Amino acid sequence: MSQDSNPPDDSSEDRDDDLPREHFGSGSHTSSSQSTSRGSPRVGRPAGDETSPDPKKRPLGPWRKAGIGALALAVVGGGLFFFVIPQYVDRSKNGLYPLTTENIHLPVPPLHKDLFVADLHADTLLWNRDILKESHFGHWDVPRMVKGNGALQTLSVVTKSPKGQNYERNSGDTDALTTLMVAQRWPVATWSSLKQRAFHQSQKVKEAVVAAEGQLIWIQKKQDLEELRLARAEDSSVVGVWLSLEGSQALEDSLDAIDEFQSWGYRMMAPTHFFDTAWAGSRHGEGKGGLTEKGREWLRRLEEKSIIIDGAHASEATLRDLLKYATKPFLISHGGVKAVCDNNRNLSDEMLKAVAQKGGLIGVGFWSDATCGKSVASVVNSITYLVKLIGADSVALGSDFDGYVSSPIDAADLGQITAQLQKVGVPEPTIRKVMGENVYQFLLKHLPSEPAGVTDETELLESEDAGN
Repeated sequence: MSQDSNPPDDSSEDRDDDLPREHFGSGSHTSSSQSTSRGSPRVGRPAGDETSPDPKKRPLGPWRKAGIGALALAVVGGGLFFFVIPQYVDRSKNGLYPLTTENIHLPVPPLHKDLFVADLHADTLLWNRDILKESHFGHWDVPRMVKGNGALQTLSVVTKSPKGQNYERNSGDTDALTTLMVAQRWPVATWSSLKQRAFHQSQKVKEAVVAAEGQLIWIQKKQDLEELRLARAEDSSVVGVWLSLEGSQALEDSLDAIDEFQSWGYRMMAPTHFFDTAWAGSRHGEGKGGLTEKGREWLRRLEEKSIIIDGAHASEATLRDLLKYATKPFLISHGGVKAVCDNNRNLSDEMLKAVAQKGGLIGVGFWSDATCGKSVASVVNSITYLVKLIGADSVALGSDFDGYVSSPIDAADLGQITAQLQKVGVPEPTIRKVMGENVYQFLLKHLPSEPAGVTDETELLESEDAGN
């Protein structure tokens, strides 16, 4: 998740909510004269008075009317909170830049169908969308991935975002996501536990894989990656996904929790997101320090388990420590080039070279703060700059789909990147590497060989008791 505009604030109506609407009507109060079987007027009603009200049908008093009105408002408000606002936030914040003379769509070249296309970052699991069904808003789902000939998507899990989130300085004392979890009707346990939020999102992937009946392959080990490649040779509609944790605050300061996250299918972790953690300083945090002593142990354990490191939001000091202490290459899953787009979100040429020299990959983001543009051409401009700076073997796609940012394309139009790369004269071997071959080879080298499996245990049940 990046910062195109602030995330929904937990303190106001910036969230999503839902309750069924009910319709309240008032019946008419009419009466007619009634006679006894002998034709005489009813006792207690003056003879000939045909309009006297029935005492059993009293008009509503002001307090009853106010109560019904308040109930109606509560039901309508609940409906807005739970059903309307969440989708509105998703639609409005995960949008597409309009097509303009600069952001135009080109014919997709035949080469694109022959590519293994991989993207290193999408925050789609944060939103209440069925990833197996095509949505008409947001950026990523399996049907649109198939349309764009996408082969492999990194699904990143966001668990906390500070209120007033920005690129310069954030505290971890507040959380703007709790109201979103409530409004989207996530299990009660997720309302107060970052760990439960990570567990819930991993379960969404697990359920989708089961429901997809072979169309969706969850990449957890090298053999899964090879299986994906073989499956796509027979059927290009098969898509692979793998799971990444955007900020290790979800470990809740426990190194032992790494084993649980591994069992839930997580194969990449970032030490920080938008604020400093017990493990390291964030590029957008208050202290912006490096790896803590506990963070160096975090690094050691992840490498021991072949869990890949993502330095996308790490501070300069943390990146320097990763370069110093890491024994394996690490990724920058999504970001930009400071020389192309000068802001605190993007990396200097010096740091980009250092990550590449260690064998890492740089995923180029699609949103405007990463590229200083709102077109596919601006994305490709950053890609070509990087290729010249660090070489074709170190560059990848890192869209930040559904990360509370707008994008020039969604997953259905990944072919536009290929088309623009061809247009500016990038040779075919380089296009193949950047569009996904680099990611495939990196994962083939660094994923574990032995299966860790996704847990079927329910010790972290998403229940009210777990959340209280």
